[in-house]
Amino acid sequence: MYVDDLLVSGSYDSNINSLKEMPTSQFEMIDLGLLHHYIGMEVWKSKDCIFICQFKYLKQCVTDYRMEKRKHITCPLLPRVALSRSLIFGI
Repeated sequence: MYVDDLLVSGSYDSNINSLKEMPTSQFEMIDLGLLHHYIGMEVWKSKDCIFICQFKYLKQCVTDYRMEKRKHITCPLLPRVALSRSLIFGI
């Protein structure tokens, strides 16, 4: 069995390390360190924020479907909007 791109995330390093130790006793695993790319997303982490971008993936989609010369429209979401649970789920 081959599994690619397993993402482990959490608030406490000790919990993350414990979780990563379990499968390594039975399976060969490689820890690639901090997340930079995952399923078409580019990820950057700063002191205060996590940035997620799909520009590279979307650019490839536009090329694959030969849409480079199509007229574009603006995005209804303003750039750099801080998302919150209330904004997304209406809570």
